[in-house]
Amino acid sequence: MTDALRMLPPLVLLGTLWGVTPVFVKYLGGIGWPPLMIAVFGAMGSAVILVTLCRLRGLSIPLDGRHLRYYAVSGLFGMALRTSSASPACSTSRPASSPCSCRSPP
Repeated sequence: MTDALRMLPPLVLLGTLWGVTPVFVKYLGGIGWPPLMIAVFGAMGSAVILVTLCRLRGLSIPLDGRHLRYYAVSGLFGMALRTSSASPACSTSRPASSPCSCRSPP
């Protein structure tokens, strides 16, 4: 099998997971999960997968002060601000005729 074909199954798997994520998030929101909890569990799941892969490959994760500051800033801008910026879009001050997927039906 050539190198290009060897990379095809993981790419298809990643594309499938990436494509099904909005459907899964909408389902979790529909059954009552708060948006921040969905974001935290999504980030935590990604972190567990990455740490597991690093351990299996024998790679160490740097945990000195410089790296921990980088992780904190990346988490703040990558997850916390992105999640908090989504909430004003679905505020209750929107007109009833405005489409908003997070508004519950009357």
